[in-house]
Amino acid sequence: EAWADLRVQGYSMEERRFRNFLPEVEARLPDADGGPSGGGGREVAELFAPVPGGGDPVFMSLMRPHRGMVYWLYFWKAFGEALHLAGTGFAEGLTSEMEVLRDRVMRRIDED
Repeated sequence: EAWADLRVQGYSMEERRFRNFLPEVEARLPDADGGPSGGGGREVAELFAPVPGGGDPVFMSLMRPHRGMVYWLYFWKAFGEALHLAGTGFAEGLTSEMEVLRDRVMRRIDED
């Protein structure tokens, strides 16, 4: 839902445009009690904080932008890691199986 809420057309977005949406993405992360928050905890907030010296937030690195584009698969993985830090990640069931499939696809992409 977080990707769709950004009103992205397709499976990629320009990296420079995505930076403007980081506060919205962070706000989609739940608190430890499962409710929406402005960041889901200190560790998650650190993912979205600018790096001293003008560097990109860690979340941007987790998405591994390629040639100026952010791709949905990498966003999904980064968002899942942020959910895990917030203590609300899914550990089993269909979601877990989909994440395994996603990671296999990403490994294949990286091999090419």
